[in-house]
This record gives sequence, C-alpha cells and structure tokens, in this order.
Amino acid sequence: VVDVVQDALSRCRRLLLLYTAASLCSPEAQEWAEQQTGLYSALVENSTSIVLLELEEIREPLLLPHSVRLLREKQGVLRAWKRRKRWAFWDRKPVEWMTSLEPSARFWREVRYHMPVRGKAKETNWFSL
Repeated sequence: VVDVVQDALSRCRRLLLLYTAASLCSPEAQEWAEQQTGLYSALVENSTSIVLLELEEIREPLLLPHSVRLLREKQGVLRAWKRRKRWAFWDRKPVEWMTSLEPSARFWREVRYHMPVRGKAKETNWFSL
C-alpha cells in the first residue's frame, strides 16, 4: 500500500493537504499520515510540491505530526480561517476581531497562486474525424 501511494504522489504536480486540529492531532491520524501512506517521505524529501491548507485555528501545533510541523515551519500554511476586524460604520473604527470560517477571496487567490500553471489543451483536428 505504501508503494502505491508513493507512486501516486510522485506523479502529482501538487498535493493539497487540508487539515483541522481534530483531523491530524489524534493518535490514529498520526499513524495514518506518517506510517501507512508514505506521506512522510513526500513531505520531508520535497519530492512533491505540497500546499498546506489549514481549515481552522490550530491552538497546539506541537500535537501535529512531525512531518507536518516541519513543512509548516519551512514553507508556511494557507489559512482558510482568518481573524478579521469588523468595522462599525458610524465611526469607522474596528469594533472587535472575529474569526471567520468562510474562506475569503484572498484565500482563494493564494490557493490559485500555489497551483501549477494550466497546460495548453491538445488541438483536435475536426476535419480529420
């Protein structure tokens, strides 16, 4: 199983790793992510370009698997959640910080920036059909 997953990862141009605190911090998830799938080698050996997408705030990053922590420190992470100021329209001052779970347009621009360039489609000759 590990060889099949490593082979599939080696064919990818980008790997999007979406995670939350609950999805990667449990012991079962750590076993799955590092031991059973061969993801560790892809993360550490830089064989595949990996984009980390954090779907919620990680309060204790030390509970993440070691390979994800290394990659997070090395290249950073795209956060779908952001702490944003909410503005009061009557005096134009920030009222409070709010955490939004809805990804912003800026988040999607950053995701698109990290994706590979689209290749040109093969031209089909309609007359030869």
